Amino acid sequence: EDWDYYCSGTVFNQFYFASAIHATIHVLHYILTAAIEQCTKHNTSLSTWAMPYDENIAIKYIEVGLLLIKPEAGKTLEDIDVEGEKPFDKSPDDYIVTGKHGFGVKSGTIDNYLKEAWINW
Repeated sequence: EDWDYYCSGTVFNQFYFASAIHATIHVLHYILTAAIEQCTKHNTSLSTWAMPYDENIAIKYIEVGLLLIKPEAGKTLEDIDVEGEKPFDKSPDDYIVTGKHGFGVKSGTIDNYLKEAWINW
């Protein structure tokens, strides 16, 4: 029974860590590919080279906001309407990393850790 207790704690922490890093990598990837796109607009050859790096990146960034971490972008995201539904207008408890039904991390409590991970990476 002790093994189950300690193993479940270990698995929970590893899964949480992986989820937090995974979400952070999607955000970093979005920022970097947006920068590549902006920096290569002046040259058709460079723009063509950069185009494959930008495919599906924006949707992954939105998926992070829909599934993992409650976005704190104000009313902008809440006003998005997709076929009569507002995907960002949902309970804060339903997000995998920050929601009560997920890992239960309060928004902002992992900021220092993520900043440290970003700097060290």
